[in-house]
Amino acid sequence: MKPNDPRLIAAEAEAQAARARLLDAAEIARARLAPAALKKEATDKIMDTALDGIERARTYAKGHPMQIVALGAVLGGYVARRPLMALFARWAVKAKDEVQRRRQRKE
Repeated sequence: MKPNDPRLIAAEAEAQAARARLLDAAEIARARLAPAALKKEATDKIMDTALDGIERARTYAKGHPMQIVALGAVLGGYVARRPLMALFARWAVKAKDEVQRRRQRKE
């Protein structure tokens, strides 16, 4: 092949275009795999999932308000279990003292 051969010139142009496409693809991949880009993508996915879950929960709550009230009562009781147990213990002591006082009056 001679340097002026049209096939050689076309092949070199095609090779140059392919090289440019490869470099563009490599640059896109490098940008997409950068730690900041991966972090942003993961954060966006988590936020979308969380917001979807919140929306589904809100829709469910509107349709089942009594179940939500019951769930809130159970969770509130669990969170406040120690103060509630102390309160019930004080009530039990007061009730026991009152029973003993009444028995002593009868005697």
